[in-house]
Order: sequence, then C-alpha cells, then structure tokens
Amino acid sequence: MSTLEVNTINPQSGTTITLGSSGDTVTLGSGATPSGLKENIGYVGRLTSNPVVSGNTDTKLTFSTSIRNEGSAYNTSTGVFTAPVAGIYQVNCFMQHDGFSGSWQTEIWVNGSSEYEFVLEHGSHATYPSSGISASVYLALNDYFEIYVRHNSTNKTVYSSQWSHLSANLITEV
Repeated sequence: MSTLEVNTINPQSGTTITLGSSGDTVTLGSGATPSGLKENIGYVGRLTSNPVVSGNTDTKLTFSTSIRNEGSAYNTSTGVFTAPVAGIYQVNCFMQHDGFSGSWQTEIWVNGSSEYEFVLEHGSHATYPSSGISASVYLALNDYFEIYVRHNSTNKTVYSSQWSHLSANLITEV
C-alpha cells in the first residue's frame, strides 16, 4: 500500500476530481472530517399546541416541536419548509383530530398554492379520526411548502404531541 501526502489536490482540467473506481470504498482516517459535501436535508417535527380549525377555512399548521431539522430547511416559527437544493422531497403529514361526520382535507401548498390534497370522508362513528397526506414533491431551489387543513364542519381541534407530525426528506437532488 502506498501513501500519498499532499496539502491540496486540484483538477488538471475541468472541475471534477475522481477518487477510486466503481465499487471502491473511500475511507476517511480516524478523526478526519469531510468538508464541502452536500449535507442531509430533512425535518421531523410535531405540533406543540392543539390548533382549532374553523369550518370551511384553509388553516396552516406549524409543527414547531423539532425532533430533527437537518439542513435547517424547516422554520418552526412560520411552518415553512424551504428547499436549500432543487430536488424531490418525500413529505408525510399525519394528524389526529376531533371526530365529526363530514370531510377533512389535508393539503401540501407549494409556493403559496395548493398542489397536493387528500380528502377523507368521516362517518358519525369516528371519535378521534386520523388524516394525512404523503407525496413526493419536486421543489426547485428556494421553493417552499406548507401544510394546510380544511373541513366542512364546526370548529375542530387537531391534537398535538405524538398524534400529529410532519416529516420531509430530500430523496434526490435534480
């Protein structure tokens, strides 16, 4: 085995440097820290309070209890996830809320407009129903998404803590 000791490696032409070949493993030495690599981007969080959703009104949910916020893409104050890189993001949002007979709509709004929605019809037997949405969402650099809910009944509460959560993770850059 040979040892190469240098301070800087620059490409001879272009902007790409290749280490190893397909199937090779590149290992950093003990205590070494990678620099300049793309970071993981993802958020997992829960509702902190029990928001009350008025009937026939789009209501934004803010998942302000952060469990993980890699890349700082989710703003826990505003409820906005902003894409730090263009890519496809997996967005999952599930919640438990007051029961009623009617429809509950969960939406992913992209750049201020509803882009994805899931409507669940509840019967009168639903005491604490769960609703949610799961979608692979394309976001360009600095595009953003928010979670909104809507229903066709009187005021209903969405339950916080472990009953209502949001996760969003970068699947692939594009």
